[in-house]
Amino acid sequence: ADSRPPKSLDYSKFDILFFAFATPNTSSSISYNSGSTSILQRLVTAAHNSGKGTIFVLSIGGWGGSYYFSQAVSSASNCSTSVNTAVNAVNTYDLDSIDIDWVGTHLPNSEGTGNLYSTADCADLLTFLTSLRSVLGSSKIISAAVTQEPFLGANGYPLTKVAPCTAQLSYISIM
Repeated sequence: ADSRPPKSLDYSKFDILFFAFATPNTSSSISYNSGSTSILQRLVTAAHNSGKGTIFVLSIGGWGGSYYFSQAVSSASNCSTSVNTAVNAVNTYDLDSIDIDWVGTHLPNSEGTGNLYSTADCADLLTFLTSLRSVLGSSKIISAAVTQEPFLGANGYPLTKVAPCTAQLSYISIM
């Protein structure tokens, strides 16, 4: 951000910009790398001030940042904290969108990711997405980065019906 300041970017070349990653933490809120919120604020401000209509998205999670996702949505209290934290990020940084990049919901026991895992993860994700959509309303974009395989249900097999989750999303990105 120092060698190429956000205000110097040509935002006409970007329809959507993703800022990756904020990460769920043990308190069910999100953490940022040192200095990243300052860069995020500068980017969003520059993008919006450009008048080019660039949509700005905060991605939460990622391969190394999904460790506490399961815990962050595992109870009504944790889910509420997680939703409020995401909404606060949208409001604080004037974001257009939240992207959920929960790695491991398609793998048994989060195999390969080392992330926490529960058989209730898919149901908890639906609760989280439904609450987030309810609070953000339809004017904000909610997306998810997913694999070609559906999330695992409580039985350990990929879901056969994903409509309840996708109904809460504006779009998905297949990784």
